[in-house]
Amino acid sequence: MLRGVVKLDSNAKQVLRHKCNALFLSFIDDVVDHFFASVPAHLKEAGLQADSLRESSYFIKLANDFDILKPTISKKFKALLHERIQSDSTETPSFLGSSDTAVLELVDETEFDDWLKIATVSEALEAKYSQPMLDFEARYGVVLNLTLDRNNNPFGPRLVCRSFQEAIKDEDFNNPIRAILYTALGHSLEQDYPGFLQHLATILEDITPPLEVKKPTERPAELDLPKPMVQSRPESRVAESDASYTTKRTENSRSNAESSFAQILELLDQESSPLPASAVGRSSQASAIDNSIRVLSRLTAVLNNTRQTLLSREEPAANTRARPVGYSTGQTAPMDEILAGIESMSAGHLTRSQPAAQSPAEQLQAYLSVNAGQARSIPAHQAEVLNGAARLFTRARSEHDEASDIDSLLKRLERPLLKLMLKDLDFLMSDAHPARDVVNLIDQFAMAADSKGRFFDAKLRRFLALQVDLVDREFSKNPDVFSQVRDKLQKVIQPIRKARRNRVFRTQQRYESQNVLRNARERVDAFLETRLGGERIPVLIVRLLELGWRQYLVLMQLHTDAEKRKHAISVFDLMLKRLMQEPVSGTFSAMELAEDITQGLISVGADAHEIKPLRLSLLAALTQPEGLVEYVEVPRRSVPDLSETKLAITKHLDIGHWWLFLKDERWVPMQLIWQARSGGLLGFVDRSASEQQSLTLDELSERVAQETARENEKQSLPLLERSEYALFDESYRDLIHQALHDPATGLANRKALFRRMNAAAADASALGHSCLCQIEFDQTRVVYSNCGMDAGDRLLKDLASKIEDLLLPSQQVSVVNSDTFILLLPDVVEAQGREIAMQIVARLADYRFEHDREIYSIGLNIGLVEYTPSLMSVDAVLRQADSACLAAKSEGRNRYRVYESYDAQLQAQEALKEWAGRIDRIIESNGLYLRCQKVAPVDETAGLLPYYEVLLGIRDHGAHVVSFSTEAKVENIQPADFFPAVERWKRSHEIDLWVLAQVFDWIRQNRQYFDQIGGFAINLSAQSLSNAAVLEYLRQQLSNHDLPMNKITFEITETAAIDSYAKAREFMAQVGSFGCQFSLDDFGTGFASYSHLKNLKAHSLKIDGSFVKDIVDNPADYAMVKSMNEIGHFLGMKTVAEFVESPAILEKLKEIGVDYAQGYAVHKPIPVTELLKEEFNAPIQPVDPI
Repeated sequence: MLRGVVKLDSNAKQVLRHKCNALFLSFIDDVVDHFFASVPAHLKEAGLQADSLRESSYFIKLANDFDILKPTISKKFKALLHERIQSDSTETPSFLGSSDTAVLELVDETEFDDWLKIATVSEALEAKYSQPMLDFEARYGVVLNLTLDRNNNPFGPRLVCRSFQEAIKDEDFNNPIRAILYTALGHSLEQDYPGFLQHLATILEDITPPLEVKKPTERPAELDLPKPMVQSRPESRVAESDASYTTKRTENSRSNAESSFAQILELLDQESSPLPASAVGRSSQASAIDNSIRVLSRLTAVLNNTRQTLLSREEPAANTRARPVGYSTGQTAPMDEILAGIESMSAGHLTRSQPAAQSPAEQLQAYLSVNAGQARSIPAHQAEVLNGAARLFTRARSEHDEASDIDSLLKRLERPLLKLMLKDLDFLMSDAHPARDVVNLIDQFAMAADSKGRFFDAKLRRFLALQVDLVDREFSKNPDVFSQVRDKLQKVIQPIRKARRNRVFRTQQRYESQNVLRNARERVDAFLETRLGGERIPVLIVRLLELGWRQYLVLMQLHTDAEKRKHAISVFDLMLKRLMQEPVSGTFSAMELAEDITQGLISVGADAHEIKPLRLSLLAALTQPEGLVEYVEVPRRSVPDLSETKLAITKHLDIGHWWLFLKDERWVPMQLIWQARSGGLLGFVDRSASEQQSLTLDELSERVAQETARENEKQSLPLLERSEYALFDESYRDLIHQALHDPATGLANRKALFRRMNAAAADASALGHSCLCQIEFDQTRVVYSNCGMDAGDRLLKDLASKIEDLLLPSQQVSVVNSDTFILLLPDVVEAQGREIAMQIVARLADYRFEHDREIYSIGLNIGLVEYTPSLMSVDAVLRQADSACLAAKSEGRNRYRVYESYDAQLQAQEALKEWAGRIDRIIESNGLYLRCQKVAPVDETAGLLPYYEVLLGIRDHGAHVVSFSTEAKVENIQPADFFPAVERWKRSHEIDLWVLAQVFDWIRQNRQYFDQIGGFAINLSAQSLSNAAVLEYLRQQLSNHDLPMNKITFEITETAAIDSYAKAREFMAQVGSFGCQFSLDDFGTGFASYSHLKNLKAHSLKIDGSFVKDIVDNPADYAMVKSMNEIGHFLGMKTVAEFVESPAILEKLKEIGVDYAQGYAVHKPIPVTELLKEEFNAPIQPVDPI
């Protein structure tokens, strides 16, 4: 049949309307069924992702009980829809609200927020089905004799979603639950809408609309509804709509929005002018972060690869566990398609706080592949930038509660910022990029919010939401929108800054007023201490002070009349002397004295019923003291104890300094704005200065000790800059943690064990006993071989868990291979160690492990050794434990043995004592000499000069070079173990001074040769960093200007630099001012933060050899070295790898891009006296000893 314009009578229209209504109600029945069938699974999934047990239980309970709510909710839902489809009104139902932006600003705050939450779902559905929806509205409008649009379409997503919102309005659902239900509804509608719209089109196919159907705005083919998930905290009060909502507003609504901007600007600060770009708060350090996003993206990639390579084990089967990290090999997506994909994803989707199974780039790539109908790949460099940028922005958002207004604003900026970063890396390279300024300014609006990030002013909230909406809507068409929004934000924030300053000033005044009273009390207490402390005094004096005389003395201290202050003190002194039967000068009247006391007590509100008996007692004692006065001894006030924690804190109590305090399980930044002159009382305010907190120094020290307060020196930096700092710290610590822990069990690995034992051995004061157990299991390898890696890992976890149940937190289990654990028991003597070993044997003997109906009996043997950490080497302790374990095995299964030979330890202890006198003898008898080892460029074409590290050698009485072993006889001594004795007797700085003198003298004597090499690197001990003699010597020598300072490098270990950070920084600043350089040695052992590394201003970074020596065979170590090299280069440092013992290691370092290598594969140490002959074939010129 040919279709044309069909004229319908009223009966025909009613028939069509009835058919459409019936079809719609049937459609809604299906949607409701699908919805209630899917919600429990979504809720259970959310419960599994919940952060707390309480929250998880809430979600799972609701999932189990949700069917109970079906009759109530579905009845309300269907009733609302039935009422609407029967209505002939063209007016929008009241519960739908208005589409006009200006009107929306007047809606109640909660209603406004809920309106925006549901908008994401309805707008996404309207965008996907816009063409068939517009066609239906035109045709069905003919049936109803109405003009239909999305607002009054009776079958449209807008009415369906808002009706559902109205139906659950009275249910006790929190924001995360509502978000899950809205999303589940969207998926149910998406499932049934296509068939419904097709049936509607069939019913109305004979109707041709009189007007052309408007072509919809192009949108992606796939519906972008977020996967339902739990929010760990309620959603923000400034919710966001989908991009489709913002792009469909009319020009009229836009002008209304702009008008509201202007009104708010005028209201907040009519006469203020925009601040210059620099006023946004970029610090002077920003220029050092020129390529931060590139390094962040590389570190992100390194982290991902490290996680995978750490899953690899020595067993061949383990190799199947590691999956390569990369991107698909499909057709490369062009930039326009990538940007469109980001635009189509929901706001905040790529920077959510919950960890995702896929990286942001992988998520986007999957989305693009689905949309294109074929595999799509994102270029590697763009993927890295996207991952790094998303990680940075996620970290910035993490500073704000997810329920905060500020987090919602930042979340809405995700899409334009990610697109910007892909198109313009200047976003993070420019100090004054407007987009960066916008992000930092949004964070600064915390000055207008409470401690949970909720704005005090609803108008300001809506103004900022509209500004962010403007960026999201206009960025693709107008790149200058960031500049426009920045100017507005700068203008608005000026009065807010001023208001905060006023609040801070008022708070300071209040603290100062309170401190006047506090000072008065302290003066009175000091006066009473001098009079009464440590003395036997009359009990009446104690009663008098308790009743109110102490308060009266304080009141008089505040009095402006000096005579009254003196009189109050003289009355007390006179009474005290009289009661103590001491002589008093002048005439004395008991009645007058009692009257003065009575009036003083009355003035401070003392109880009259207590004053009268005290007055009578005083009169009796003053007139006839003999035999009537009872005495009591008053203890002296204790002197405040300035603990190390307090002393450390006092160094950082600068006004304006920021701290973090743990409140309600959240870290809240607070600024120190006031400190009493005595230093004992501190005043803090939050970012808006609306909440205050006063603490004594004791209280702050206690909080620091309890880890509920800590310094926050980065808070004064702009948001993105402090996020960059935090990300580098997190990346570095994450890498270190991965390298030191077994991925299967989470236990410390061999590297961590050695590190902890070496740290204990380096502690010169650690003279207490410790124990170590080597635990070997006899069937674990069989389980790995027969049952696979997963089963073997599960067995190790079970065994480790059983052992850890018996241990204290300070005691550590390490896994060294698939059948051996090492148990470290610090400060445990042999008897206690035996008890622990017996408990482990009793618990794990013949442990039954079941897998696939097979049962394996696991036996064990334990070797126990007692040792003193500072007296025995790690290798010696482990050898002894292994010997004891072998002895236990020889006795049978499930046995333990103790290593019983203590001769080596006793000899080592005696040898250490002997060193007290031997150190002087070695120095005086020319027992020390200098050695050196070349540090060569890894890439010979890089144009770098090799240099030499100066090492220390020891001669025995000047006769010959000997070796040393801490467990052997004293006669067998090596230079490496000379240092524990030197450290123990605090003589390290003396050795350093000897080395410095020798090195400087050699350089002066051989200057013409020295100028041809890269220079010398000289090691300095931790003691030298705080030793005045070392610093003064260096000042004298370097001030002579006869040394090439740029070729002298001082090596300081990372541990020493961090343990004595303030002293190290000061030392490096003073010595560095002469032009000398510094190298951070043993990097990876001291866990330095990014800010520490940056502020120490070292010139090179020396990667610890424990990560380098196994780099060829250990992918995890390779990943660690690569990441450390990235960090060093980012900080502008040259990188050096030590322990390079083979050409294969050298080749790996070249792959990574390390600058220098040191080790036997490069050069073996030689005496400094032979350097000229080796390097220049010059005659040897020995240096005279000093």
